Amino acid sequence: MQDNRLALKCGGIEPKRRAGELVAKRMPFSNAGGTFRGIVGNPDTLGELPIEWRRAFPRTHVDYTILSYSTPIAWLTEGIWIMPLVTYSPTTTQHQGVLRAWLLVGEEVAT
Repeated sequence: MQDNRLALKCGGIEPKRRAGELVAKRMPFSNAGGTFRGIVGNPDTLGELPIEWRRAFPRTHVDYTILSYSTPIAWLTEGIWIMPLVTYSPTTTQHQGVLRAWLLVGEEVAT
């Protein structure tokens, strides 16, 4: 099995590009510290996701989830990416920015 842990904070574009490719292929990935990761299916926790998004979060039919720490910041369901417009920590905000850049390359995103 290929190691999909990535050093996303190394300052180079290559790890981010590789992670974006893994997202496009719906493959699991994680940064070196495990604070930014993509998983197939539903997460085990909803972390700091606000209550209104917790209610809306589908517990079935989630194909792929992107997490910052333990909070889903985007998920793919029924062919559409859902990315709540929620502000979190500076680090999660950075993760959201990287994710937006990946998803704006040809993917439909609902907010």
